[in-house]
Amino acid sequence: MNCNIKVYYHCPDVCSFLLSHLAGVLKKLGSELGKEFTVLAVSFDEMEKPDLAFQREKIYLTMIERPFPEDAWRYLTGDKKN
Repeated sequence: MNCNIKVYYHCPDVCSFLLSHLAGVLKKLGSELGKEFTVLAVSFDEMEKPDLAFQREKIYLTMIERPFPEDAWRYLTGDKKN
């Protein structure tokens, strides 16, 4: 199963709420994280760059508080063309 979400990484409101609660759900799942599903977070703000996505990835993976393969929750950015 795949979970795809579109967010702003700088968003202090709904997007941060969504990502932190998703981390909370992943923390509680009984399934083997990263094997039964993958998560893809995509910023739709062309001003947000990969370094910001990397910072957010570290924050939300830490919130899961259990091993989670980094490649199972990808954080992507793009330019206007993408």
